[in-house]
Amino acid sequence: MTTPKFCLALGLVLAALTFTPNVYAHEGHDDTSAFTGAEGAADAPLSLNDESIANLDVRTKAAELKTLPEAIDMPATVTLIPEKRAVVTTRFDGLVRDIKVKIGQNVTQGQDLIVMEPVLPGTKIITYKAPISGTITQQNVVIGQPVTYETILIEVADTSEVLVIGSLYETSHIANLKSGQKATAQIGIYKDQRFEGVVQNIDAGPSEKNRVMNVYALFPNQNGALKPNLRGTLSVEVNSDEKPTVIIPASAVLENNGISFAFVREGNNFEKRTVETGRKVGGDVEIINGVFPDEAVVTQGNYQLQYLKPSAAPKPVEQGKGH
Repeated sequence: MTTPKFCLALGLVLAALTFTPNVYAHEGHDDTSAFTGAEGAADAPLSLNDESIANLDVRTKAAELKTLPEAIDMPATVTLIPEKRAVVTTRFDGLVRDIKVKIGQNVTQGQDLIVMEPVLPGTKIITYKAPISGTITQQNVVIGQPVTYETILIEVADTSEVLVIGSLYETSHIANLKSGQKATAQIGIYKDQRFEGVVQNIDAGPSEKNRVMNVYALFPNQNGALKPNLRGTLSVEVNSDEKPTVIIPASAVLENNGISFAFVREGNNFEKRTVETGRKVGGDVEIINGVFPDEAVVTQGNYQLQYLKPSAAPKPVEQGKGH
């Protein structure tokens, strides 16, 4: 479904193309040169002015000549590390009298968290403290709430590292997995961003119920971007080719009628290239033909670019001729 943001950006660009006579030009060619958009490879580059490029929020990345590792991809979920989580419970029935922290707040070990009043007469009010340093990930009670010794009041977790758990069905790939292998995670909400980690351990065998085996990869998370329950793809590198190949982000490749293509930017010009792709590993794809190393491929804004067909700019009046 076309989003309002896409429609707005495309509308602004089309307006610029329609009303800015010099928005595109091909030296030595008639101004009516066609750009074929998603219907086939372009014969000439599309030229946009700076305003149009900004409206599309165009982003690029240079094609790289490097060794492409062989990897195993699997759906994955971010989770907290069990041994870095702690819950606070009460040892008696009582009432919550005060809560000293808020969910999402960072706390240090020993910091006051919650004040409890036991229901037994004559028992002193008790203040529970943070068992570890970390972030308040759960706060399950409110002031005045009666609780029992089974109630989990607050959870604290150290989120500086997280696990990304990949699920792999029972296939021959399982034999190639082992602890210590390099892992890459792509999380759905972070387009074109890849996180690097390492395989910590692997299930002893597939689940009897669904024949799925879990792969546990450890990732640093100092900036907190990897939040619990986010989903994405976990890629585990199992070996590498010896021969370098041209690699570009997978987001740079579009497809129409079975033909793959990418936009290559040079200055304000965007050339649509038909590309032949090879293996896809994580967020990268191998380019067998169509893009050269160090060329800038469009990774964002390319979806909109494929639909742009600029109207013909007015031809200049030749000197000495009437209007």
